[in-house]
Amino acid sequence: MSRRARLNKKLSALIFLLPLAILGAMLPGLVIPRAHADGSGLVCIAQVTDTNCPVAIVGPTFNGPLTIPYSLLRVPIMINNTDPFVGFDITLNSSDITKLKPYGADLTGSVMPSGTITLAECVGGVLIGGSSCASTDNPATVHLAVIALGFLSPPGATGLLFTAIFSITGSTLPGGVSINYQDGCTGTSSGNLCVTITNGTTTPVTEGTRTGSFDNSDTTLLPYATLSTPTIDLGQSLAGAPTHALPTVTFTATAQNGFDTTSPATLDLAASVNGTGTRPTLTLSTSSVDLTGVPSQTFTQSGSVTSTVPAGVFIATVTGTYQTTDMVTFTTSSLSAAYSLQVNVTDYIINASPNPVTIQPAGSQPVTITITPKAQFNTLVKLGLTVPSATASAGIGATLSSFTISGGSGTSTLTVTTTTSTPAGTYTLTITSNSTLNGFTKIHTVTLTIKAGGFTMSATSPSSQAVGVYATSTITIAYLNGFTGTIALTNNTVANLSCQAMSPLSVTTNGSATISCTSDVIGTYTLSIIGTSGPVVRSTTATFTVTAGFSISATSPASQKIGNAETSTITVTYIDGFTGTITLTDDNPTNLLCQPIIAPSFTTSGTTTISCESLIAGTYILTITATSGPFSASTTATFTFTIQTHDVAIANPSISPTSPVTVGAKITVTVQLQNKGPADENVSVSLLISGTLTVATTNVLLPGNSNKNVTLTWDTSTYAADKYTLTVKIQLPTGETNTESNSQVLSQDIGTSTLQPVTPPPSIDPLTLAIIAGVVIAAAAGSLLIVRRRRTPSDISQTGVQ
Repeated sequence: MSRRARLNKKLSALIFLLPLAILGAMLPGLVIPRAHADGSGLVCIAQVTDTNCPVAIVGPTFNGPLTIPYSLLRVPIMINNTDPFVGFDITLNSSDITKLKPYGADLTGSVMPSGTITLAECVGGVLIGGSSCASTDNPATVHLAVIALGFLSPPGATGLLFTAIFSITGSTLPGGVSINYQDGCTGTSSGNLCVTITNGTTTPVTEGTRTGSFDNSDTTLLPYATLSTPTIDLGQSLAGAPTHALPTVTFTATAQNGFDTTSPATLDLAASVNGTGTRPTLTLSTSSVDLTGVPSQTFTQSGSVTSTVPAGVFIATVTGTYQTTDMVTFTTSSLSAAYSLQVNVTDYIINASPNPVTIQPAGSQPVTITITPKAQFNTLVKLGLTVPSATASAGIGATLSSFTISGGSGTSTLTVTTTTSTPAGTYTLTITSNSTLNGFTKIHTVTLTIKAGGFTMSATSPSSQAVGVYATSTITIAYLNGFTGTIALTNNTVANLSCQAMSPLSVTTNGSATISCTSDVIGTYTLSIIGTSGPVVRSTTATFTVTAGFSISATSPASQKIGNAETSTITVTYIDGFTGTITLTDDNPTNLLCQPIIAPSFTTSGTTTISCESLIAGTYILTITATSGPFSASTTATFTFTIQTHDVAIANPSISPTSPVTVGAKITVTVQLQNKGPADENVSVSLLISGTLTVATTNVLLPGNSNKNVTLTWDTSTYAADKYTLTVKIQLPTGETNTESNSQVLSQDIGTSTLQPVTPPPSIDPLTLAIIAGVVIAAAAGSLLIVRRRRTPSDISQTGVQ
């Protein structure tokens, strides 16, 4: 065995061992003794007459007849002198299922209390109860795992755990077949055998085991009994039928091989129906029959089926359980004479395929209606159709190829059709069916969903607009249910309603289109919009309402250079006696700078203007909207601005000094040079007097889009006193042609400056000069005389020494 297989077996054992241990651990006040009552705990196969496990080392060999329809062997599984336990998990097997086949498990008479929980009941590898089977379960095994909450067996407990039931399916050879415990489990009470007695912990109670066998190679001296009836089955009925009785069946219990001379010669009778949930019910006329001294006895079985019993094939089984002793081996076997009859609670299923069904306009689609039997249903089924008015009015038709299906199964073809005018959408119709059995009619229906292909159109009706103002309707087109194709869009002609072309004129998928209309006549107009794709035509309408109103228009001014303003003239016209104040607003695009509208409101027809400029070259669309109450109209004006290649100007001139000066003074003139163009410019700046004579010149490199202050100086030394007009003039370098001088100031009159002559000294006559000279000479002589008189001898002496 591979490691994976061994691991799977270990896991399988844990699946059942752990719940037993966990549930046991939850029991309040549970005290688990740690030793056997006498150290001889044993799980054994015993005879039905045993009250404990026999002392014999070899287990019993049972015998039982091969009968028709069949007999059952009941194998008691006992516990003997064991430690306290709360549940068990035991799996037995038959060494040859062609002779002895697993049939069931029975807790009747068990030492386990009522309310015991079944964790797993698997017979022949098929789950009968509980959560799941173990990996060690197979067609040869009977597996039962149970636990009782609040239960703990006394020390030394002995008694029946459960009864394993096998069906006798053949005659064995001498030596028979063995009834063993399944192996391949781990963590159990007995090595690798699938025998676990749990005490509520993860350590199971240790147990010994004893097996048994079955040998029916010789039944000549074996007393037994059989059951028989001439009834073949319990008939059939329709699921959902009102509660009704099953046929009454008479059974005969017959003694075989002198069973009527044995004691006791009694059969305990029981009736059961396989499965779980709601099932037919059975009742026997007696609970037992006594064949003592008589070859046979009869009894009856009756039953009923309620309306809640689901469709299914049910097996109603009657058993007569008895004990018999093999006169050769003296082994007592517990056997059940069994007889099973079938009862069918039948029904059928109706189905439509495909469902839903998609059909394009003027199309046809077959749908298969299928009747499928349940539980051997074989009755005639009648079909019908129910078509709702909404489906019929859409032009959808339906016909069945056959309105009856015999034998409980078959098909009929439903043909569904549409017309070119069938609107796209979802529709339904119902296929009805009924079948009658035993006076009860069962009805089944199936609803078919029909998805009609095509397209739908809808159009908006715009709000009221004034005379002459366009209003726009949006048309929405939806492709539905797999429709394909190009849809051409058109509209009808309506008197006095003028419409622009539809945009777009066709679509090939879900989308929308628009149409704009206006009128010079007050009124309400209904416009039809038509969509056409092959033979399929759909339409919708839009309503245009035109009221007394007004119109607005605006001129687009000539192109200008950036930085210069352009002016648009706006005209507002009152139409058809419209009254009310009209207010103008403008919506400036980015980089367009506009002054407020000069006259933003009107009460009668008139004009106004708006001026805009931009520092960035480009074309700008200005929207002007006229509004009066709920009505509005709009127009646009286009403003275009271009780049000025060479654009040099003079600004902000000043002169110093500003008062008159004398000849020889210096006069300074300061101006700001402005380069409004993108290119750098070499500019020659000159100062002129009297408009023609240049008195100062300088050259300046002026970067693009920049300003620079320049100062020029006039030295007046060589000019005669006079009143002069000063002018600053700029000139572009040779080779550059300025064709845009209309937007520049290339010369600037600074102002006037007055030069005055130099003032000569005042004139003096000769007599005055002689007097002045005499006074000066006399003063000088007097000063010298005074100096001489003040000199001392010492001064003279010192002078002489020198």
